[in-house]
Amino acid sequence: MSRNVQGSGRHACSEKADLSLAIASGGTGGHFYPALAVAGEFRRRGGRVVFLVAGHHAQAHLACAQELGFEAVSVPAVRLPRTLGQTMLFPVRLAGAVLASWKVLRTARPAVVLAMGSFAAAPVGLAAVLMRLRLVLHEGNTIVGKANRLLSRWAEALALSLPPAPGQRTRCRQVVTGLPLRESLVNASAETPERARLYQMYGLESSRRTLLVFGGSQGAKRMNDVMGEAAAELARRLPDVQVIHLTGQADNRELERVYREAGVPVAVRTSEARIQNCYHLADLVISRAGAATISELVLFRKPAILVPLPSAADDHQSANARMAQEAGLALHLPQEDLRPTRLLDLLEDWSRNRGPLHDLRPNGQLGSRPDAAAAVVDLLVENVLAE
Repeated sequence: MSRNVQGSGRHACSEKADLSLAIASGGTGGHFYPALAVAGEFRRRGGRVVFLVAGHHAQAHLACAQELGFEAVSVPAVRLPRTLGQTMLFPVRLAGAVLASWKVLRTARPAVVLAMGSFAAAPVGLAAVLMRLRLVLHEGNTIVGKANRLLSRWAEALALSLPPAPGQRTRCRQVVTGLPLRESLVNASAETPERARLYQMYGLESSRRTLLVFGGSQGAKRMNDVMGEAAAELARRLPDVQVIHLTGQADNRELERVYREAGVPVAVRTSEARIQNCYHLADLVISRAGAATISELVLFRKPAILVPLPSAADDHQSANARMAQEAGLALHLPQEDLRPTRLLDLLEDWSRNRGPLHDLRPNGQLGSRPDAAAAVVDLLVENVLAE
């Protein structure tokens, strides 16, 4: 059972002496960057934060947290076994990861632990349980992940970024807080940008409608391939459209050549640290269906075509996309239907102000809230002050 939290009364960390928070984060930026937003809000209220980071991007996340002035420690991660050999070694590896996390928590002595989901954070959560520390969970997607389902039997609460899909039961209280987003994004969503300067920055034209295309770190290749195949026909059928394409790959020369030869004005980049600029210019977004992306679309009120990544754990991106479509935010386009002809038909209808994309009405009813970080911190402090 879940409920929304409005965060009407903010708890100051000074209400309890030396209130400290340990955040377990790992895996992708979809776990880490919301954790940074929570840490920033917790610190603003006078609390102390230590990060326990794990997973493939641990070193990059470690450096980022430390650069922002947070204490941060790398801890081991474990993956669910896929082979017989991995299954036999899994208990030993898990025990080692839990022990390493226990040692860090013993030194940090946090009043509360926040686990951001994924099995990279699971050993820290289990160590917190063994130490009888208060544990709060965070789930980015509408499908609750395996690690959070496991830890929920001992947790005080589960903070949800999006309304849960039907049947998502956990053994702890569920609270819809929204997904904590970077302060720079939240602030930018409320600003009126200098659009002429942004068009100039990206080499685009103010008289054209702009598509923003990106696939994230894991799902970009199929998006890149389809857009490359569609480029020539895109220029013919939608001559007033231009593209910002974030490819997620280092070498973009071939894709940029395809767009240019097709006559499509384009800004091709590997990624964009100031993604808010792209959202400000975009009239329509074509992207994967991660929780962070959906929350950003809601924040900037941008209609979208969402193409879920089929390999995502528990197929959670498909559930996210279905939920977004039901709310009128986006069109759910399964990857098997992502073909140049199908995409061009949708875009041509959109360009002519007809069809399903024309009926989209982006709104703020999906749990994406500017005060999401504050709502999560309220939940953390509330559970500590309840002692």
